Amino acid sequence: MLDLFKIFFKLGCTAFGGPVAHIAMVEREVVEKRKMISREDFLDFIGSVNLIPGPNSTQIVMLTGLRYKGFWGMIVAGLSFIFPAAFITLLLAVIYSYSKDIAIIKPVFDYIKFGVFPIIVFSLINMFHKVKKNNEQVFILVISCFLNFFLEKEIFIIFSIGILGTIYKLYLNKKNLNVIIFPLWIIIFEKFFKIGATLFGGGYMLIAYISDFFIQTGLLTETQLLDAIAFGQFTPGPILTTATFIGYEIGGISGSIWATIGIFLPSFIFIYFLGTIIVKIRNNVIASNFLNFINASSLGVMISIILLMGKDLIKDLKGIPLILINLLLIKFKISSYYLIIISLVYGYLIWRI
Repeated sequence: MLDLFKIFFKLGCTAFGGPVAHIAMVEREVVEKRKMISREDFLDFIGSVNLIPGPNSTQIVMLTGLRYKGFWGMIVAGLSFIFPAAFITLLLAVIYSYSKDIAIIKPVFDYIKFGVFPIIVFSLINMFHKVKKNNEQVFILVISCFLNFFLEKEIFIIFSIGILGTIYKLYLNKKNLNVIIFPLWIIIFEKFFKIGATLFGGGYMLIAYISDFFIQTGLLTETQLLDAIAFGQFTPGPILTTATFIGYEIGGISGSIWATIGIFLPSFIFIYFLGTIIVKIRNNVIASNFLNFINASSLGVMISIILLMGKDLIKDLKGIPLILINLLLIKFKISSYYLIIISLVYGYLIWRI
């Protein structure tokens, strides 16, 4: 339990760069370095969390804890990962409420994405080694990567390929086919619980959900939402801690606490039940085929995301040296935590220069 706490608390403090970066950092810490989870299981985690709503990278953390130490392992891993990000976001929300200016914070974090890029690349290479022996899954991976590179419709691609691929295998094998009338904290909790229970497509879909739930009712302004998303981009941990910021803007400290609980509670519930059926899925031919296609498609989508990220990164030549430095350090097995610290220092120096 202490190992889980230390690993995911550190990741919660340093996991910048969005869901794909988080997944890469988790894979590096728990699969490659510590062998806590097999790479096959980790790929199953990636595929299976795409089947349920909520923050995928946080749910993978929860599944890791569940597989490693059962129910309480899930609780410890999940809370350890969420708490640092939520706490940092709350502090930034307090600062923002007084200054209404994010310009003093953002420059230092601008080069984090260059620091996490090499981590994602190496993680995807490691995961690819587990599917490259299966020509069928490699084909699915390439198709998914190609489609998402041009369409950027992750959930549609993953689900469609999962379903079509499973039907294809069955065919080959000849198988059968609001008005505010409640206290504010209840409203905040209820709205964010609904978001957490229905949010597909990763944390970035949060913008549309929040717009529907809060801007339309006048509880939040568009400026506050855009600033909240900006803070979510350059704070560590899951982007859904944006809810902490918005909760504070609407209801102060109490609002931030209830918003955070509301948006993450559904994931704990989903992951507990999902973790108990993954092994059973593997023992069922039809379900196992579906999960294989989902895994390969998810990995292909992740590769397309890193290609799109790379296309954007090369526009800023100042960040290229940081990518090369971190690629070299990864080869020498330097921890992800130190790579993030180096990236922060690099961003600060560039800002000062």
